[in-house]
Amino acid sequence: MGLIRVYYDTETGDIRFTMLLAAGAGQGPAGNYIEVPDDTPTANLAALRVADGALVTANLAPLKLDAVAKINQVIGYLRAAITTDIAGQQMIYLRKESEARAWLAEATPDIAEYPMIAAEVGITGETADQVAQVWVNMAALWTGISAGLEGARIGHISLVDAAQTAAEIDAAVVAFFAVMEAIT
Repeated sequence: MGLIRVYYDTETGDIRFTMLLAAGAGQGPAGNYIEVPDDTPTANLAALRVADGALVTANLAPLKLDAVAKINQVIGYLRAAITTDIAGQQMIYLRKESEARAWLAEATPDIAEYPMIAAEVGITGETADQVAQVWVNMAALWTGISAGLEGARIGHISLVDAAQTAAEIDAAVVAFFAVMEAIT
């Protein structure tokens, strides 16, 4: 097992840099440091300080930002897996749903007034009615899936925001991943 040497400013406790020391590697550079086991989380140095000879979490903000970024990244990945993720596509989906609902609400719709539906007759459905119904059905499916994802995203980000310790932040992220595992 190796050690991490954490060099720090003795006045502020701010970490200047770290160095992984392999067994038998000899001495590192001179300076004020503490040594911690090499499995100690040191990835986000902005959140850490040295106080009374120990590595402590002094600033939760960077840890919270990282946690929120992880949550958002997973949600983005899952959304991209069920939609076409290209520029402007969300606008197209909304326009299709709007046209489809309007088409289905009219007793005798004029295809000339529904260019999105007209463009997909014979592709998405054999008739304009079929195209419109497919789009309304897809919108309903997307709404159900996205509501679950968004609820999990916002709920767990709220837990991260409310966290008072690094352990609480980690617990919120672990809980989020457990929920994602259960629903995917």
